[in-house]
Amino acid sequence: MTEDAKREVRVRLQIELEDAESELAHLRENALAAVDSLYETANKLRHNARLEPSRGDFSMESDLRDRLTPDQIAKHVPSDAVIRMISELRQSRQKVFNLKERRDQLAGK
Repeated sequence: MTEDAKREVRVRLQIELEDAESELAHLRENALAAVDSLYETANKLRHNARLEPSRGDFSMESDLRDRLTPDQIAKHVPSDAVIRMISELRQSRQKVFNLKERRDQLAGK
């Protein structure tokens, strides 16, 4: 093998290695972005699971705060389930709040 042929093999190998490293870096960045998005989604779900029934459950502000972003929805396969859980938690809190309000009104509070 000539020196030029050896050099060409090294150059091709170096280019292939750089492309592979670049692809790996890109995949890692995408994975980390997905993890961050999953973390945000999990925190929204955890936050909603811990909320107590309150007047805040009827506000547009809390509804907007608790919604998943379109980006989060697009990235997560179980997003429909998460959206449903958040919605069911909110509806349940509203129901409990309303029933407590009615109970307190009947009790003269």
